[in-house]
Amino acid sequence: MSVPVSIFHRNWLERREHLRLIAAAAKAHATGLTLDVGCGNRPYEALLAPHVKGIIGLDLPPDQDIERRPGTAAQRSQAVDVYGDAMQLPFADESFDTVVSFQVLEHVPEPQRMMGEISRVLRAGGHLILSTPQMWHVHEAPHDYYRFTRFGLAYLCRAGGLEIIAVQAIAGFWARAGLKLTYGLDRIGRGLGRISRLLSAVTLPFIAAVNLAFKLLDMLLANEDDCVINFLVARKPQP
Repeated sequence: MSVPVSIFHRNWLERREHLRLIAAAAKAHATGLTLDVGCGNRPYEALLAPHVKGIIGLDLPPDQDIERRPGTAAQRSQAVDVYGDAMQLPFADESFDTVVSFQVLEHVPEPQRMMGEISRVLRAGGHLILSTPQMWHVHEAPHDYYRFTRFGLAYLCRAGGLEIIAVQAIAGFWARAGLKLTYGLDRIGRGLGRISRLLSAVTLPFIAAVNLAFKLLDMLLANEDDCVINFLVARKPQP
């Protein structure tokens, strides 16, 4: 199962690889009852569902929605199974075989508490699959607190009693440069009222061209130390 992302999308340079890694990690490590911490609209469920017995989506209640965009809270409320705080998960110890969390850790004021809670609700031998930015613009302000290197994620896992299986970089310097350009082109395409539809038609081919060119540069000049996102798989050890 895959979730396609268009070459015309402003996030193609990171999202294509992000989705591939989620699909691969789900196939290799996701089992049983799964908790999605910060599930939002559950955009990755199609990648997870074939490998697990059930998914419980947890997110903040609508009045605490951090995106603050019209309609966002209402849309999320339809996707969320349980309202709760990632720093104080409302579940008993060892309730889940798998925990996933994508692009959430940077929005949690005390990420070490979140990692400890994930470890608490995981069963022994269970897996955590998580992604979070290392280099990204401020988003969901003012609830955007941190960026994480692979070393920071390793520290948080160890402190929470989890073992690292792998940390993989998604999108290097050139991809990040391309993302800045595609975001700028996207703003132009969306920005001028009645003619925005016409501008979108003009800018979309440029977005696709930037995506392809900067993907090639990123492949030729890869550098995991300058990545956009770090993707983590960890395990709760057996006693």
